[in-house]
Amino acid sequence: MYFNSPLEQFDILPAVSFSYFGVDFSLTSTFFFLFLSFFFFIFFFLLSFYKIFLIPKVMQLIFEAIYDFLINLFFQQLPVRSLSFFPFLASLFFFVLLLNYLALLPFGFSVTAHFIVTLSLSFSFNFSFLILAIIRHKLNFLKLFVPSNAPLWLMPLLIPIEILSYSLRPFSMAIRLFANMMAGHTLMYILSSFFLFCFVSEFFLFSFFGLVIVLAVLLLENLIAFIQAYIFFVLLTIYFKDVLHYSH
Repeated sequence: MYFNSPLEQFDILPAVSFSYFGVDFSLTSTFFFLFLSFFFFIFFFLLSFYKIFLIPKVMQLIFEAIYDFLINLFFQQLPVRSLSFFPFLASLFFFVLLLNYLALLPFGFSVTAHFIVTLSLSFSFNFSFLILAIIRHKLNFLKLFVPSNAPLWLMPLLIPIEILSYSLRPFSMAIRLFANMMAGHTLMYILSSFFLFCFVSEFFLFSFFGLVIVLAVLLLENLIAFIQAYIFFVLLTIYFKDVLHYSH
C-alpha cells in the first residue's frame, strides 16, 4: 500500500476561486476555517446570553465554569483594576480553542499548525502590549530591561540579554502552539495509516490494537487542544503584567 506524506494534511489549498474585474482570487482552507471559527465564536457568545436562569442549566453551567476558570487565571497575574482587558484576552482564548478543536473534526484543517498564523496572533498581541506600555509609562518602561540588585558592571551584558529575551516572546509563543499542534496531527496520521494498513492486510489482531492507540491519541489531542489554548492565555496575561508593572 502507498500512503501520502503525513505533512500533506497541512497544505493550504484553495477552497473557492473566483475572478473579479479580470483578477483571480481564491479563498484558502485557512481563511475558511478562520471564518468558521469566528462564526462559532459569535454563536457561542450569543448562546451564553440566551435565556439566562437563576438556577443554571447544563449549557449555562458550562459557560459559567469556563468563565470562572479564566477569571481566576486572570486575577492570579493581574490586579482587579485591569479587569476591563479580560474580555479582550478571554476572546483570544476561545478563538484559539475553537481553531484547535475544529482541526480534530473529520475533514478538519489545523490552522494553528501553521507558523505564520500563530506568529501573527502572538506578535500582534505582544506588539500591542509594547505600544500600550510605552503610552502608559513613557521611557520608564525601559526599567523592565534593567535587572534589579544586579552588579553595575554586569549591566552591559544583562540588558542586551533582557531585550533579546523580550523580543523572542512572540516567537516562543508561536512555536509552542504551532509545534504541538503539528506534532499531534502528524502522529495521528501515522498511527491511523498503521491501523488502516493492518486492517486491509487482514492483520485483524494488530488492527484492534492500532484502533485502541489511535483513540487514545485522539483523546490526548483533545486535551492538548485545550492545554495549548490555556498556555497561550496564561502567557498573554503574564506578558500583559509588564504593561502595568514595568519593574524587573
